[in-house]
Amino acid sequence: MEGYLPQASEVLLIAVGNVLRRDDGVAHWVLAKLELKPDEHAIEVQQLTPELALALASYRAVVFIDAAVDRSEVTLEPVAILGKPPSLSHVFSPEALIALASACGFRGEAWVCRIPVTDLGLGEGLSPQAQAHAEAATELLRRLLTEWRQRRK
Repeated sequence: MEGYLPQASEVLLIAVGNVLRRDDGVAHWVLAKLELKPDEHAIEVQQLTPELALALASYRAVVFIDAAVDRSEVTLEPVAILGKPPSLSHVFSPEALIALASACGFRGEAWVCRIPVTDLGLGEGLSPQAQAHAEAATELLRRLLTEWRQRRK
């Protein structure tokens, strides 16, 4: 795992999705619009995998950013903590990954920002609806980061 992520710090933002499946790449667009401070890190992945758990364990806060076909509004919610780590598979939900990270020592805050999308077809770029939701998600995450920064002072 060494060298996979920057040295652990305060905040980790994880953009999840495939930029070659139109709106599924919305999290990557949002992440690119955020201006992070030196103690705030970001990674981009196509899916959440158990290999990320150990790296998450040393962060104080983690935010997952992902497309959601089952939402009509942008949401920012705390990740529900599962009672025990899930059985291993190749793809994890934020809840399953945080449960596994908790078994590795994670004791921080975990949030998930879900962005409504409609077009998951092949291609690049966002639909007009996803673009509007992406802008709202960007502003919501900027406010969250500002709040965290003020608490760290």
